[in-house]
Amino acid sequence: MMDLEELKSVWASVDERLGKQELLKENIIREMIRSRSNKSLRKLLNYEVHMLVSNLLAIPLMVAFLFIDYFRVHTQWVGEVFVWTMIVVCSATVIWHLIKIAKLMKVDFTKSVKNNFLLMNQFNIWIGKEKIVSIFATPVLYSLGIWLYAVLRVNAVLWTFLACGLLFGLFLMFYIYKRVYDRNIDSIRQSLEELAELDECPE
Repeated sequence: MMDLEELKSVWASVDERLGKQELLKENIIREMIRSRSNKSLRKLLNYEVHMLVSNLLAIPLMVAFLFIDYFRVHTQWVGEVFVWTMIVVCSATVIWHLIKIAKLMKVDFTKSVKNNFLLMNQFNIWIGKEKIVSIFATPVLYSLGIWLYAVLRVNAVLWTFLACGLLFGLFLMFYIYKRVYDRNIDSIRQSLEELAELDECPE
């Protein structure tokens, strides 16, 4: 039979192995959560970058309209109002996407959970305000497009194209806010809550 000291030694060895297994299991869980969070974060960043590039490309395209004789002659000052409005909107949007990208790039799932929570909460608030601006700005921009079409006296085909574009734009806006922003922000915040729970667990 083992004496007391040998029994204590065996028990300590078993306890140490169990502790290492628990630590390994916890680290695996943390990596899985971080991997999921990074995937959602990449989706947000990819969308912001794509929109940044799209708006950057739209600015010279809008400027080009000012040098097209047919556009200037037939739209008169209405065309200039439309073009300059779009240039201002695209320029402001470029700056806004740069600000959001800078905020998202500060998120680091290997560092403080509290700090990441703060960053994502701020980003979520920004998106909420962006939704409100979009709700009011979108009808104004579409109204300018309708006004321009009316001045140009376009045919029924182009009016149909505009109507389809309007419906698609509204659907796309709804899809982006629900599937890109809300879903990925919620996923990241849920992951951060899980990491916070792991940090609170006793050793």
